[in-house]
Amino acid sequence: MMDDELFALMRRQAQAAQTLREAPGGLEKWVGKVVKVGFEQHTDPLLHKVWMWVEITEVRGRNLVGVLLNRPRYATQLKHGDTVILDKADIFALDTPDREDDNHA
Repeated sequence: MMDDELFALMRRQAQAAQTLREAPGGLEKWVGKVVKVGFEQHTDPLLHKVWMWVEITEVRGRNLVGVLLNRPRYATQLKHGDTVILDKADIFALDTPDREDDNHA
């Protein structure tokens, strides 16, 4: 994917997340969605966060619960398939149908 295409896709994904965040309804609207979230990492001094995909599986109180879809290289405290708990404010982007597979696994 060319840089311009990649940046356009990232903008669409970020906008899709913002649109869903502002849409009526509770946290349940996120269940079944695949979202991009930034996780703290401590292995590379040049990176503050590593961005990974999470599939939201349930709502637990005021939090979203999901399964990590990536295989982390830098956020070594996490593993593929781990359950993670998020706040909707943690979500940077929403997976969109036009996204080519970009290393979910």
